[in-house]
Amino acid sequence: MKPGHKLLVFVTYLGMGVTMPMLSLLFCAHGCTLDTLGLAFSVNSLAVIVFELPSGIFADLYGRKRSFLMSRAMGAASAAVLLLARVPAAVFAGAALMGLSSAFASGSLDAAVIENSSAPLSKTLSAFSAYQCAGIACGALLGGLLPSAGGYAAALAAKFVLCLAAALGSLALPKEPRRPPGERPDLRTHLGRMISLLGSSSALRCAALCIVAVAVSQTALETYWQPRLVSLTGGDRSGLLGLLSAASYVATTAGCALMGRVRLDGARRRWRIYLGLAASFAALIFALSFTGAPALFFAVYTACFLVLGMENVPEQTVINLEADNGVRASVLSVISLAVHLGSAASGPVGSALLPSAGIPGLWRIFSLFSLAALLPIALSRRAASARA
Repeated sequence: MKPGHKLLVFVTYLGMGVTMPMLSLLFCAHGCTLDTLGLAFSVNSLAVIVFELPSGIFADLYGRKRSFLMSRAMGAASAAVLLLARVPAAVFAGAALMGLSSAFASGSLDAAVIENSSAPLSKTLSAFSAYQCAGIACGALLGGLLPSAGGYAAALAAKFVLCLAAALGSLALPKEPRRPPGERPDLRTHLGRMISLLGSSSALRCAALCIVAVAVSQTALETYWQPRLVSLTGGDRSGLLGLLSAASYVATTAGCALMGRVRLDGARRRWRIYLGLAASFAALIFALSFTGAPALFFAVYTACFLVLGMENVPEQTVINLEADNGVRASVLSVISLAVHLGSAASGPVGSALLPSAGIPGLWRIFSLFSLAALLPIALSRRAASARA
């Protein structure tokens, strides 16, 4: 990755991370009540899910830079709307714009950086993921400090400025050649190419299923780790929660960087590493469910995110090797949609099982489900390698 691209990725995700630590409190401070807070998050999630695939198609047909600029404009608009919001409806509008911003950013920036990098794909993806995670981590740390200095308005102002800075930084991306209208594929042709690729590539289908399997367990982990740690420490330990949250981002960044040093040439080798790391992540969640000491919980939880960061590199390598430039952003949006669907499925199932299973039991159920789901994928890839 070029230095300008690294800085652009970092600043983009710094802006996304700055409101993460206090988003619920921010929504409530600007017009939501506890009764309407869930609706605000639902609006945000719905906007991401509905526009995830259309935004990828837009990036493929009309340009990655244009799609990315739209995402930053909507991110700045969401910050401005929330800053002025005083009633739930205004918060819903800001949450919807935030979701749209996320949808138009995913796929467009990735595709632009990947297609303009001269480094090997796995190294490019490792660097992209590392700067992405570092940006979110620094944004979350910054977001945790700003409210004490200037209230939630300070965090929203920082998000607004960082969105504009990322839009300006997109000048580091090369100008995409303008295609005459007659040479640009129409929507039906583009959808046909994308569907044909997804239908013909067993690797993409297996990767999407693997992503759903991992997302189910990851969502259960991220939803319930805070109350579980509080129960182990016997009270409010906000300092420890913040430290562990930061440590998880650092571990994810380190995992991405470490995998940049690993050879991922050869489909069989890539899939062995990918599936091995995905299974290790699920196994670590299973192990976490048995931890009773806070120090051990801290260590295993951090290890989960180290492995998750490592797993992201072969996963993205598999996907991007299958996707050609003409439909890359659309394929990446489909993959991102798979993550959101896996997360969406985990929530209601977890809520239904929690009263009887408890948090440790819930983690065991989801981790075993992930391991069971990965087994047929591994057998399928083994059979595909044997045929090749």
